[in-house]
Amino acid sequence: MGWQGRTSGGIEIKIILESAYSKKMLTLTPVQQKIFNYLRTHKTPASAQYLAEYFMISYTTSQQTLRFLVSEKEAKVIKVGRKKLYTIAE
Repeated sequence: MGWQGRTSGGIEIKIILESAYSKKMLTLTPVQQKIFNYLRTHKTPASAQYLAEYFMISYTTSQQTLRFLVSEKEAKVIKVGRKKLYTIAE
């Protein structure tokens, strides 16, 4: 009986997180969605240049999207020397 209660609670939390994720995805452009999903699924930090090459978009678009995600607190910046790497905010 106790096991079912814990499972039910876990499902409710997952549904809430998924609905918050779905609402966020509705407000993003397709390019922003791709970059956000990349950062979410790949746990390693990525640079704006790498993401621009990976998605075949301009460096400026990649950089602007990453800055937007940081301003929305969806991503965070890791500075390594002069280089900026981006990862999903947890």
